Amino acid sequence: MAEDLFFLIDNGYILVRLEGQKEPIDKINYKSEFHRTFGFKNNKKSRTSKYFKQKHKLDLKVNPSLFNEEAINNEAGKAELRLLADNYHMCHEDMKGETFNFIIGRKKSLIEQFGMSGLEIYRTSLQKYFIEKNENIIYYNLVGKGENTFTDFYLLEEIKKVILTALENVAGYGLINNSLAYSFKDAHIPGLIRYWIANSADEHKILIDQDIQQIEDAHELLSGLAAEEPWTYVPDSIKATYAIHEAKLHEIIRIECIKVGIHQPHELLAEVDSRELIVSLASKSLLSRLDEEVNELKQIVRFFRKKHVPLAKRLEEREDDEQKPINRRLDLRTWLTNAKLLQLFLKISC
Repeated sequence: MAEDLFFLIDNGYILVRLEGQKEPIDKINYKSEFHRTFGFKNNKKSRTSKYFKQKHKLDLKVNPSLFNEEAINNEAGKAELRLLADNYHMCHEDMKGETFNFIIGRKKSLIEQFGMSGLEIYRTSLQKYFIEKNENIIYYNLVGKGENTFTDFYLLEEIKKVILTALENVAGYGLINNSLAYSFKDAHIPGLIRYWIANSADEHKILIDQDIQQIEDAHELLSGLAAEEPWTYVPDSIKATYAIHEAKLHEIIRIECIKVGIHQPHELLAEVDSRELIVSLASKSLLSRLDEEVNELKQIVRFFRKKHVPLAKRLEEREDDEQKPINRRLDLRTWLTNAKLLQLFLKISC
């Protein structure tokens, strides 16, 4: 290989830079420097162990003087997306340029932080995205949801699997779980956890808590006396997410109570299992839009009121409502449909 490189260098076809150097090697007497760097002495390569092989980086670049134009930018990421689109009978021309750039940006950041492991998890996520969503990808792209759908439901889900597998391995006292065919090293895990926390939505943080609860001895590793970084990042992030949404839930319920005439909302709040309600909303991808999606909370307030407000008073209010231009009576079928859901969150027996 060295002789072939020397031929290309001598003819000015390529520039070669050795590891740690900023400039390409000089053509004059460069061969002795090259051989010394790679351990080639007396026409022989120094003996290496099959268990430990020293590696040296060698940067190669086509000589810019051979071109009349600037070098073409790397198009591999776009070509990969076009090929996947073609394989699943989609017109990649219909996909926005911003979507291409966003997805390729994810690829670059993963490779920069995790090397080949990052590339493996990117490609697995991307292929699953195309296999499962295929023609719907164009729709998501047109309505501006392409980037989030890929990131939230595929890339971050795949990263979560790696984190949970690593947690099982550590909590299992060395019992290795090789269920995922990724070459992530132990040194990658802290960065992977930080990447997941930084890019995940509140729903992800709540739902990973449910997964962690299924792992034996995980609590001790994450928040027990023996807990250490990076594992402590996970429960800290989960705890902060619960705190934010519990405060939001309580405020929304308090406002709804005032609207329907419940003047002591703390009684209702004491009976609501806030965490279970947050998990339910997260599983339906409603947690991030909690300020907009309050129908379930309104139903809980109405259910509580029907259980606690005297019947005579409710009949009196119904008569008042019937005299108003707008009929605001609750649809019985809607109430029955939601009754089981409401009982799940309230410690009230019908």
